[in-house]
Amino acid sequence: MKNFLKLNVSRLPNEEAATLFKFSFELAAPVASSIGELAFAAYTSGNEKVQPFFSQISQIKKSEYTGQINTKRDECTDTWSEIKRFIDFEENSRDSHKRSSAHKLAFDLKPYWDLHKKPMSVQFEKTTEMLEKINNTTELKEAAIEIKIDGLLAELELKNKSFTQLYKNRLQEIGSREESGTKLRPEAQEAYILFCRVIELAMHFTPNQELSNLFNQMDELRVKYHAMLPAEETTTDEDADEIDPEM
Repeated sequence: MKNFLKLNVSRLPNEEAATLFKFSFELAAPVASSIGELAFAAYTSGNEKVQPFFSQISQIKKSEYTGQINTKRDECTDTWSEIKRFIDFEENSRDSHKRSSAHKLAFDLKPYWDLHKKPMSVQFEKTTEMLEKINNTTELKEAAIEIKIDGLLAELELKNKSFTQLYKNRLQEIGSREESGTKLRPEAQEAYILFCRVIELAMHFTPNQELSNLFNQMDELRVKYHAMLPAEETTTDEDADEIDPEM
């Protein structure tokens, strides 16, 4: 039986969960009438439960801080990209000291290389963790100075602190509105999980080309959102909820 990539959706933040659910049902919309009676029923019922959750989360996202946060996040991403370009460039340097320093930084900072692809909260938390690692490791600190990115790292630290504070300000502002979105999540999450299970069963018992294409597209989406989970949360946990969230 062909199965989707395991993904513990209960560990996704509300914003990411809402978009995963919505995009999955949007993928099914054009072929819903061609994927079998049971799958169509699961699609219709599930879509009705997912849309209110997505709409509420979209409303919650609206804040006076949203524009500032997006701008500051872009600044952090641009600065980090510039730092990586310096490291990549110096890895090919004719100067052996610079080349060695760049290799050291590239190796030790590999877990943070794709920070810009993570959810906002993960991005600034992991950026803070990375900067602390550099500042507290003599070899990394000296390597940064050797290839002259210490100034950029200090700039990133200031921008990341501002990004973090703006994000926390937004959380505080919308805290009173978060509850309604949270209340809508269990039903939407269960609908998504059941829809995925039905698609898997349909692939086993009543496969066709439209269903196969939909399965592959939904699975690609799950791969993308699985990558958004913090490293410590990518392990499976079948006991997390009464309805198995690892689907």
